[in-house]
Amino acid sequence: MKYFKEKADGKPDIWDQTYELFYEFTKGRCSFFEVDAEKCMRFYIYMIQGLRGTKNLSLVEAENHYDCFKSFLGLAYEEGKLDEYTYEELVRYNILIDDKW
Repeated sequence: MKYFKEKADGKPDIWDQTYELFYEFTKGRCSFFEVDAEKCMRFYIYMIQGLRGTKNLSLVEAENHYDCFKSFLGLAYEEGKLDEYTYEELVRYNILIDDKW
């Protein structure tokens, strides 16, 4: 969570908002070892089904936040924070696009 927050600082507001949504979703407890395709899909469902208490996100807003989240994961992989196995799993489930090649 700390890494995500550091990356969100200084970026457009959507990064901070996405960080806050993910923080709520994980209750502030998530390490890179816990990130997998299932957690990513559950986060997406969390946003589109309105399980965020009083926040109301449109489908477009949820998609934008999820795209931002995926950008964060790609950046984490590039910086060596996300391991190869997890990266390949996220590519296999079409959460990330393999643009390494």
